[in-house]
Amino acid sequence: MVVTVRDILNMPEFKGFRLLGGAGGLGREVLRTTVGDAPDCYKWSQGGEFVITSGYPFRDPENVEQLIRGCCESGTAALGIKLGRYIDRLPPQALALADKIGYPLISIPLEMPFAEILHPVQSRVISDQAHLLRYSSTVQKAFFDLNVQCASLEDLLETLRNFTHLNLALRCTESSFDRLCADAGPFREALASLPLPEVLKRYPWEKIALCGESASAWLVFDAEPSRLRESWNEIPITQAKGALLLFFQRWSSGAQVERRYRNEFVMDILMNNLRLKDEVWNRARSFGWDLGGAKKVVVCDIDDYKNRLTRAMAAGQGPAVLEESKGRIFAVCREFIGRMEKHVPYAEMSDSAAFILSSRGIFEEEQRQLECILTPMMEQIAAQTGFSVTVGVSGRCGDVFLCWKGYNQARTALELTRRTAGGNRIAWWNRMGAPRVLCTTLQNPAAREFVEAQLGPLLRCDAEKKEDTLRRTLETMIACNWSVKKSAAALGLHYNTLKYRWGKICSLLSEDFSSSESRFCAELALKMKQMDDFSEESLSDKFI
Repeated sequence: MVVTVRDILNMPEFKGFRLLGGAGGLGREVLRTTVGDAPDCYKWSQGGEFVITSGYPFRDPENVEQLIRGCCESGTAALGIKLGRYIDRLPPQALALADKIGYPLISIPLEMPFAEILHPVQSRVISDQAHLLRYSSTVQKAFFDLNVQCASLEDLLETLRNFTHLNLALRCTESSFDRLCADAGPFREALASLPLPEVLKRYPWEKIALCGESASAWLVFDAEPSRLRESWNEIPITQAKGALLLFFQRWSSGAQVERRYRNEFVMDILMNNLRLKDEVWNRARSFGWDLGGAKKVVVCDIDDYKNRLTRAMAAGQGPAVLEESKGRIFAVCREFIGRMEKHVPYAEMSDSAAFILSSRGIFEEEQRQLECILTPMMEQIAAQTGFSVTVGVSGRCGDVFLCWKGYNQARTALELTRRTAGGNRIAWWNRMGAPRVLCTTLQNPAAREFVEAQLGPLLRCDAEKKEDTLRRTLETMIACNWSVKKSAAALGLHYNTLKYRWGKICSLLSEDFSSSESRFCAELALKMKQMDDFSEESLSDKFI
């Protein structure tokens, strides 16, 4: 415990001391005592001194305020003055200044020798420092023993709480490490219900970061920030952070090896790179996975992640922040999808994660249950990270050896949905309708030729003007059942404006769309264009 000016005034040896002003500074720490009888004695201050003076520097009233302000700004703890020899009382403006800046001015009895002040104060300071050193040694030994024993997170946090007597919690980007060490009350309720960003706004915290890792952890406390800086709390918190850092380093070393083998195994399944069935069952048992029976594949893909990463790198920001967000996203995905069943096989990729789930009941009912899991999962990801994810769900696969088909279905479903309707959605392969059939034709060169024959002049006209006005107009006409009036209303245009634009489209495509065949071909070509822009990295090349 630090020695403060208040402690000095409460010592029985100093019953004759009287506070003259600056009561707001009674909490200032005293580290040593010194005698200052020069008007500029504060210039030699090291900070923390209880300065005692005979009053000689106060003989000149013009120097009083400068001396008080100088002592305060140089970091001394307080100024003790013997009144009655060189000065009978301090001027009112000096006392007002002390109150304003919170710097204690103390009256010392004239008859008290300086030695009777220096020795008791220094003894008290040294005694408390020795006590603090013994306490620090006890704390260090406690956490050293825990480190040697490879103690659990619960033991580390409980030890920290025993030293600080504070309610606390550990929140981590890897949510499986979240721990709560607190009595029942508002703090416990808040930590159990609030997302991580809100928790860090509401409570003081200390961060534990692994260099080069996406995992980060925060020690969160139910206390005022000033209490964390008190020596009796700062020492165990510092030791606990070191112990937790070692814990996460041990976990990281083991997790990296396990993650590599797990990812390789799951990707072998999803890429149809399996050779012997016995090998599959043996590898599955090593991870505690049940790969028997029918399966379905769920792929969670982070929207626009690679573009944001490229922009961050170009701006010189580095990938650390985005990688941390990705780690949190994957952690949330594991947490929610893990509610469907225990020990779900999964693999993490650069911007997506794939999960293999059992599928043994009525498939439609399974989809409803999965939707109840995925919807709040996506909401939590958006709230905690600012990212959105598109989720692709495959149809039922007969067994684990057919999961490569399910993976292709889930990837194709989410890409088609993202291109035709945007991201942040659940894409169900079984509900894809016409796109599910059309995507199988996209790899055929005839598909590109068909789109060109039906829409080529229109698309080139839009491209020359760097807009998509004509294409959006045609899409709206189709959506409004080829009604000019309804399309004008949908686009917020005057009827004549839409009619003129429609005439231009018909002229470019040399078609009046009066027949059902011409309308069908235009709608089909637009749908195929939405599904695949036929660029070098087309959907057909990637998944079909």
